[in-house]
Amino acid sequence: MIDYEYVKDVVVSVKEIFMKTVKDSEVHYKGLFNIVTDCDIAVQKLITNKLKEKYPDIEMIAEELDQDRIVDKNKSYFVLDPIDGTINFRYGLNHSAISLGYVEKGQVVYGIVYNPYNDEIFEGYVGKGAFLNGKRIYGNKTNTLEESVVGFGIAPFNKDSAKELFDTVYRIFMKSLEIRRLGAASLDMCYVACGRLDAYIEKDLKIWDIAAGYLIAKESDIEVLNYSGKQFDTIQHSGVIVANKNLVKELLDTM
Repeated sequence: MIDYEYVKDVVVSVKEIFMKTVKDSEVHYKGLFNIVTDCDIAVQKLITNKLKEKYPDIEMIAEELDQDRIVDKNKSYFVLDPIDGTINFRYGLNHSAISLGYVEKGQVVYGIVYNPYNDEIFEGYVGKGAFLNGKRIYGNKTNTLEESVVGFGIAPFNKDSAKELFDTVYRIFMKSLEIRRLGAASLDMCYVACGRLDAYIEKDLKIWDIAAGYLIAKESDIEVLNYSGKQFDTIQHSGVIVANKNLVKELLDTM
């Protein structure tokens, strides 16, 4: 049995790293338009080491560790994005988060997304609800796109898909109240879960981006589908459509 309070304490313990100014010498390119900072590595190392100390038999899948690992659905593992929203972090926009999910037999059973800048801790427990700083949260019951604020994301290193996505976003914008691009998928999913957004879409995400946010959104009575509108597989890299049940059909028809 996992001690979720211990896991939460481990995640929150990295706050001090987030509060430091990022120097140019601490920013590195791991691919075209794709940066990593020394802080990403430091956060990942700290969290990984502390979890391994207590749970040596539980595997870790993390963004800066092994991006192509084959997942055994019969095993338990943690899924970590040490800094979701690295470009926000690099530029001091204060909208980044640690995202950590815990998976058993292919099912996310616990998720935590922590924004250290405002000390907001989003958590989801399978079958038990979603919470923000300990208070139960639910998504909005908005009925139409016309009255909805829709978030979207796009990977800066995958510019080949930009034209198609921006065409989709244009269609959504023309039908919706407003759109937002905030730059941290885990937080965007949590914002749908607590009613700060009515929906969120992104075509190209990795398991560490969405494992925790997926559960938090689901436990707040929000639908989470893959980008094609099909059942979401939490084990695979995938795009997402996150919206309440009232909006899903209109959103899919617009996309």
